[in-house]
Amino acid sequence: MRLDFKILFPSGYQIDRKDNDNIDINVVTSDGKVYFATLFTLSNIEYLMKKDNDVYFWSDSMLIISDLQKITIKEAISRILSGGYTESVLNFIGNIENVYGVGKAYHEILDMV
Repeated sequence: MRLDFKILFPSGYQIDRKDNDNIDINVVTSDGKVYFATLFTLSNIEYLMKKDNDVYFWSDSMLIISDLQKITIKEAISRILSGGYTESVLNFIGNIENVYGVGKAYHEILDMV
């Protein structure tokens, strides 16, 4: 089964360390749905907990992946979608027109990965 989806970085792809950082993504599926997640590495969660001297960590729409290389991000999202976990893992935020503007179509959206 061929999955057709695109990944966008709402704030741009600005990663200091691919093994210790976090980033927001939008996932746009060919049926026009748009999902959101914040990707974290385990090292980043540990760093944030130590920095804040906290005993817990949470984030809305959090997804933990091994690193923040674009190829890893693409593979993780592909596995989530093909496994049927889309609605369980990613937060639905609307359709293309609601998120990117009226008249915007899937073929006009540039995949950033």
